[in-house]
Amino acid sequence: MTSRDTRHGRYDGPPGDDREYWMPRDHADWEASWAKHLGSQPDAPLDDVPAGGGRAKSTPESREKKKRHDEAMAYIREYKGTFGLILDIRASERWGTKYMRLSERQVEAVLASRDREAARAEELAAQWPTIGKVAVLVEQREAHDQYVPDFVVSILRQARGGRSLSGRQLEVIERWEAEQHAPERQEPSTSQDAGVEAQPAPGSAPRGDVPDGWYVVDGEPWKVQWNRERTRKYAKRLVDREWQYVPGGLGIVARKGEPMTLEVAQQYGKLYGVCAICGRTLTDEKSIADGIGPVCANNIMGGS
Repeated sequence: MTSRDTRHGRYDGPPGDDREYWMPRDHADWEASWAKHLGSQPDAPLDDVPAGGGRAKSTPESREKKKRHDEAMAYIREYKGTFGLILDIRASERWGTKYMRLSERQVEAVLASRDREAARAEELAAQWPTIGKVAVLVEQREAHDQYVPDFVVSILRQARGGRSLSGRQLEVIERWEAEQHAPERQEPSTSQDAGVEAQPAPGSAPRGDVPDGWYVVDGEPWKVQWNRERTRKYAKRLVDREWQYVPGGLGIVARKGEPMTLEVAQQYGKLYGVCAICGRTLTDEKSIADGIGPVCANNIMGGS
C-alpha cells in the first residue's frame, strides 16, 4: 500500500481505482479506497493522523470526538424525521458499511438536530395538558356533528405530529376552549302563537338585519354579503384560502359573530400568512409584516 504520509501532493489509489487523490483534501476518500481494497478498516480521520504517518495516540480530545461521532451515528440510525442531511447520509453508499465516517460538521449538525428535537419534545410535553383538553373537546363536538374551526383542527394536527406550538397558537386554542364553556348568547325567542312573529333576543340581530361586512366566528374569518339582486344576504367563511358559502351561516353570524376589526385581521394574517379579508396568501414583505395588505386594510376600515 502507498505510504500513509499526508503531505501535499498527488497519491494513487489501489489497483482498479483510476482516481487521482490530492492531499490533504482527498485523504479520507483515499484511505477508504485502500481499506476497501485490502479489506481493512480505514485509518483515523485526517486530523488524527501525524504528518509523518502512522496512527495518532489516543487523547481526551480524540476520545470525545469519537464519543460524539458514535452518538451522531446512533441518532441517525433511529431517526424518523424529515431532516434532509440525515436522510442523505442514510442514503449514501457507505451507510451500513464499516467505511462510514461522518465529518466534524456533519456530527455537529446531527447532534444539533437531536438537541432541537429533545427541546421541542420537552416543550410539547409542557403544553400537552392544554392540548389534551382541547383534543377531548374537539372529539366530543365531532361525535355530535358540531362545528369545529379549521384552525383548531390544524393546530391539533401539528401537535399530534410532534411539533410544539408557538405561544400565539397556544393562546388561540386556550381561548377557543374557554369560549366553548362560556354561556352562549340567548337564542332568538320563538312564539307559540303562529300569528305572532318571533322577536330577537336582546343583543342579537335578526338574520336579515346582520350588516354586510367581515366578522369573526370562533376565531375564523366570516363575511356577510348581498346577492347580485340585493334581495337577500348570505354568509361565507374562509376555508383554505377560499370563501365558502355556509348554509344557515347568517344565523350563525347573528348569534356568535363579532365584527372584524383591523387588529384582529392583522393578527390572523400574521399567524397564518393569509389575508382575513380577501383570503389570498400574503407575499409582499410589508403586507406579511402587517398581516394585511393596504387595499384590504382600507376596505375593512372603510367598511366597503
